[in-house]
Amino acid sequence: KFSVDLIYYTFTCIFNDNLNFKLYDNNGSYVRIAHLCSHLLAKYLQIFMYAWYGNLIADESKAFLDAIMERDIQTYKVCSENVTLCLIFSGVWSATHPVLKKIAFFVTFFSTFSVMAHTLNFSLHNAQNVRILVRGLAAASSFLSISSKAFLFLQHQNDLNYLKDYLTEKFMSDMQNPENLPDLLSNVRMFAVFVTMYKTTVAFIMSMYCIVPLFSFLKYGKYLRVYPCLYPFSYAPGGVVHWLLYGWESTGALSAWAISVGTDCAFGMYAIQICGEQKILARKLKALRVGSNYTRELKDCMERHHLIITAKNKFESLYGLISIWLAISGAIVLCSLIFQVTEYLETRGGYVRAIIFFAHFSGKIIQVFLYAWYGNLINEESLAFPRAIYSSHWTDCCDTRFKNDILIVLAQRPLIVTALGCMNVQLDMFAKIVKTSISYFFLLQTLKAKTEEE
Repeated sequence: KFSVDLIYYTFTCIFNDNLNFKLYDNNGSYVRIAHLCSHLLAKYLQIFMYAWYGNLIADESKAFLDAIMERDIQTYKVCSENVTLCLIFSGVWSATHPVLKKIAFFVTFFSTFSVMAHTLNFSLHNAQNVRILVRGLAAASSFLSISSKAFLFLQHQNDLNYLKDYLTEKFMSDMQNPENLPDLLSNVRMFAVFVTMYKTTVAFIMSMYCIVPLFSFLKYGKYLRVYPCLYPFSYAPGGVVHWLLYGWESTGALSAWAISVGTDCAFGMYAIQICGEQKILARKLKALRVGSNYTRELKDCMERHHLIITAKNKFESLYGLISIWLAISGAIVLCSLIFQVTEYLETRGGYVRAIIFFAHFSGKIIQVFLYAWYGNLINEESLAFPRAIYSSHWTDCCDTRFKNDILIVLAQRPLIVTALGCMNVQLDMFAKIVKTSISYFFLLQTLKAKTEEE
């Protein structure tokens, strides 16, 4: 394309110079001068037509890209607001009235913890039945994970506040510069897909758990619990206590939805913010040149790099124990769901039960993959960061100070999200959890066979 344009412009210039030379020739008649002027005007119109239409295409393309960026900005704001609302409802968001925050945390934490305790009690009282034991342990493991997330978020308020006040604020301020938008919004669409899929799946699971007892009562006159819970007191089915417990368990389901969506999607929200800042830093360092603004630009890069490192450390502190428990509970829940699906296929259960199994399995897979994918994304961006700097022609510079500064940056280790220093949150974590759940499943099959023989 460059060679064709060059040839076209060269011949156009030669042709125009020839016309201008002939036009200024005093020996020409008026007819010849008019002919040359019209020919020259036609050539200029031809050149302007190409330039104007090319510029029109460029302007429309820029307007199209600006519209896409604006849509991505609105998508990010909507998703981040949804995550923030879930955290506020969970009682773990600091920018909330203290009294309302305590009330929300009390309701969400104790409703989920209560469901966990009573489902665990149910499974222990039916330990001789492998099927019931597995079902109860899966529910207890899920609600223990949910209640522990709320508790850990409350205990790590300083880490959460730093991410909110520094990382998010820097991300939003950088978004005001149009040059930064491609870097900041590169992962927003995938983030929106994760948020939509996850919150919809979890909402469907929890609503099904709450609707099934009502449906069973209205159609068959049977009284069922929302979860397989065993309470330390007796009550009459269908009485006031029964419906109070139903309301409390339904509150636990709503709290589980808010805590799960808020804490898990916040992991992705802060991950894409860290990745966006890494992209901007790589671009700025790649464009860094020795000049009058060198010191100021280098200082801005170093401050941005310090923010990224500190935010990553706060991020690990906030999600360290959560990630480890996710790996443990994820393997347990997936194993339980696979086991229950095999039981369902053997007994040919109803369609409602199959739908709940599929939704629960999908939700857990999305949750585990969300953590693994975002952790891997941070690592990939940190690996692309030194590669971008290394290819910035810094070796051609004669300034020794500039070379030393670049070498210091290149010596930095890549960012790896590590849970309590013992587990890397990357895609291989997802594969290991799935493999472990399958191993647990075969172990349960062996225990079930031995129980049936006895």
